Amino acid sequence: MKRNKVESYTIRLLKNNHTKRYFGEVILNGIKEISTAEMMSEINAIKAVNKRIEALNKTKAVNLPNYPEIRGHQPIMYNYNFEQIEEDPEQVKPKPSKPKRKPFTPYGLNGYFVDSNGNIRLHLDRRASAETITLETDFFNALAEMVKRTQEANNPKHA
Repeated sequence: MKRNKVESYTIRLLKNNHTKRYFGEVILNGIKEISTAEMMSEINAIKAVNKRIEALNKTKAVNLPNYPEIRGHQPIMYNYNFEQIEEDPEQVKPKPSKPKRKPFTPYGLNGYFVDSNGNIRLHLDRRASAETITLETDFFNALAEMVKRTQEANNPKHA
């Protein structure tokens, strides 16, 4: 395999002051060939750069040395200058809420049935949380009186 000519190379370990993370770069003949992911550990970043250098040596047929695995080696520090982007807060209209279905409506009544215990079962016309509602006799009498009162209040002529 023919070796490529290397005029200049730079292997460097960088530290982002904002995130406090390390990453490596390899610049070959003025072109950035490798950039590793940011890592919290300095030694892990060095190992990642060295693995990438070995892969570069095999694929490009160059002979670059590995970065020295020395903890505490001074990495190049740089700072990001974050620009404050002012955005207009977008007003979002709330979605109209759908009211929940009521489990029972009095005008959907199919019929009623008195069981052996004396309870009255109302058979509903439409689907609800239950197909039948069981009322005890006292509750049914109270319901019948309430219906009678509302009918009398709405229709005073028939009273």
